[in-house]
Amino acid sequence: MKKSSPLAGEDTGGGCFWLRSQTWLSECRFYTPPTLTLPRKGEGKFVARSPLCPRQAGLLYSGVATLTGSTDVETTMKLYWSSRSPYVRKVMIAAHETGLADRLDCERTIVSAFAENADMLTVNPLGKIPTLVLDDGMVLYDSPVICEYLDGLHDGPKLFPPAGSARFTALRWLALGDGMLDMLLARMYEERTRTEEQRSQKLQDAIVVKLKTCLDALDGMAGELTATPVSIGHIAIACAIGYLDFRFASDNWRAGRPALAAWHKSFAARPSVVATEPEDVY
Repeated sequence: MKKSSPLAGEDTGGGCFWLRSQTWLSECRFYTPPTLTLPRKGEGKFVARSPLCPRQAGLLYSGVATLTGSTDVETTMKLYWSSRSPYVRKVMIAAHETGLADRLDCERTIVSAFAENADMLTVNPLGKIPTLVLDDGMVLYDSPVICEYLDGLHDGPKLFPPAGSARFTALRWLALGDGMLDMLLARMYEERTRTEEQRSQKLQDAIVVKLKTCLDALDGMAGELTATPVSIGHIAIACAIGYLDFRFASDNWRAGRPALAAWHKSFAARPSVVATEPEDVY
């Protein structure tokens, strides 16, 4: 069984150079593979999971394919992955929602704003994650592209509505969630990598106002979010709020926004969201 080596890579890759593609702390490290026991014919499906990825239900250890009924390898797609990246999390939630998580061969990856990320650049010229390598070698990036590709591989309800107002509502929510993540990562950059003298108070103040405006707007949309079938927009918004909780829990965004808090509590209980909670481990 062929196993791929972990790639030194980054964690929050997703969009523009220093907002969506950088992580401000080293998020992952090299790791040791788990001991594998291959099933005998007739024992059914076997999925190996890395012990360093708790609660990542359905994730395949890098280089280990799903086995069905024999030692023949079932084809999988390789995802350059980190448990801390909200953009990767968006892909993983989509994979769980579409029933495709067990087809993803996930390779823990770090990329940095302060390094060339030479190994990752050989796969993705942007040098960021998530990056998906398909069975035929085609490479897809970034998270909205990967999510829409996965959405085309199943026959269930679509995360990307096919046309009309439902599609553009989902895409608008997707843009809102990703835009919030841009601001949260900019805030991370300011607060955790710059000295006090280097920080821009104007930038920090602007981010606070814009995030507050987004959250207030979402509180007003909570009824529509609840009434609308789950889409890529719901997932993006949930990832943004989840990252706010993960990195800035002291913000107490729920205060004064009961409708949004209730929607998020309900959505966060979905198995796909529980299975992809970020882990603050190496």
